[in-house]
Amino acid sequence: ITGDIPGSNLVMTLEELIELGSNKHEKELVKRISDLQPSDIATFVYTSGTTGVPKGTVLTHESFLAGVYGSTKSLPSLEGLETINFLPLCHVLGRENSFIHMYSGTVQWYAESFEKLGENIREAKPHFFSAVPRVFEKAFNKISDKVENKGPRAVRLFNWSIQVGREVSQHLQNKERIPFNLKWKYLIAKRLVFNKIHKGFGGRLEFVVSGGAPLSRKLSELFHAVGILILEGYGLTETCSATHVNQRDNFRFGTVGLPIDGIEAKLADDNEILVRGKSIMLGYYKNEKLTKEALSPEGWYHTEDIGEIDSEGFLKIVDRKKDLIVTSGGKNVAPQYIENLLKSSPYISECLVYGDKRNFLSALIVPDEERTRAWARKNNIAHKTFTALIRKKEIIQFIEKEIEDIGQDIASYQRVKKFALLDKEFTEAAGEITPSLKLKRSVIIKKHQKLLDQFYENRYN
Repeated sequence: ITGDIPGSNLVMTLEELIELGSNKHEKELVKRISDLQPSDIATFVYTSGTTGVPKGTVLTHESFLAGVYGSTKSLPSLEGLETINFLPLCHVLGRENSFIHMYSGTVQWYAESFEKLGENIREAKPHFFSAVPRVFEKAFNKISDKVENKGPRAVRLFNWSIQVGREVSQHLQNKERIPFNLKWKYLIAKRLVFNKIHKGFGGRLEFVVSGGAPLSRKLSELFHAVGILILEGYGLTETCSATHVNQRDNFRFGTVGLPIDGIEAKLADDNEILVRGKSIMLGYYKNEKLTKEALSPEGWYHTEDIGEIDSEGFLKIVDRKKDLIVTSGGKNVAPQYIENLLKSSPYISECLVYGDKRNFLSALIVPDEERTRAWARKNNIAHKTFTALIRKKEIIQFIEKEIEDIGQDIASYQRVKKFALLDKEFTEAAGEITPSLKLKRSVIIKKHQKLLDQFYENRYN
């Protein structure tokens, strides 16, 4: 703003700002830098608020530095490589990634927007990048769509190549020698199929890091079959950086890897994940009660995530403690696990599983609009709008068959028995997802509570 604003000492005019900027304070700057201590507060970063009101985490300079040092020791040398960062800098992962890249001597590109990410990746030609699972889900769906559009012959070649890639992946996971015949098959698959996929990521991609939400094991294995290694990691706003990450020479799909250098991890009696290290926050801003609940006197941070640790120390995330569903029959269900399974269907874009204190699970399903419309055209199902399409009996039955097929490999109490189709994806603007694309369950459930309640009424069909 410009001009005088009478009666306010909280607003600075543009003229005042310019005048302040014309004065040099070099001695004061040098003094402030020399007085700075690792234990000094660097910033407040607010949590995403998936389980309630966002909380302000108090992070120190040491928090960020410990995360940078620990992460760079767990990852391969990044010096001279190029990467692209699209995560918002209001998100701790986006900020910490930037610091890691600066420290490592990495050339860093910033994406214009999430919508332009694919285009920006092809332009930047990164050697690696970090992303949330939704990016990889959408990327593989686009790859599959392109293959299907080329006809049956292309589909057969793609499926054969993926199978060859899976066999190679299994040998690599087991640290076994790849048989000579399989090497030749893989070279053919690489030349005819995989190189084209790599070109879509710029052609120089060596590995990617996934975090912010659970990544399905199936998706990790699919990308590895193609020759793209996804290193899944784990961390929270309160831990400032990753506490765990898989390594290029020591990874295990379905887990978030081993603790990074400087981090201790263990499970509480109820299997809640506890972590301790110099990167952990000081506490929550102006909230002593929540700080005491989150941090033990010994410095252990209670993550509110349920996990499992195998004999070699690899951590597997089960679900958020508050998100766990306990059915009326006493069965514990991790909704994120079921949701990831459902999203393995190319026709399901988003979903939310519901059923706490109920006798069965239900779900809100957002079908993939492009693929669902294509299936409808192929099957001569006339429609004017997507809203009208998903109400048609044929579409409901088709999605129901997808859900039933996915449910064959899980226990009966984990299967979705009833569902509703929604015509719009969950958005950050509507408060339904976080900047890192995690579901805000309480918001979505409240918005659709009447619909969800109908699933459990005897008269509902």
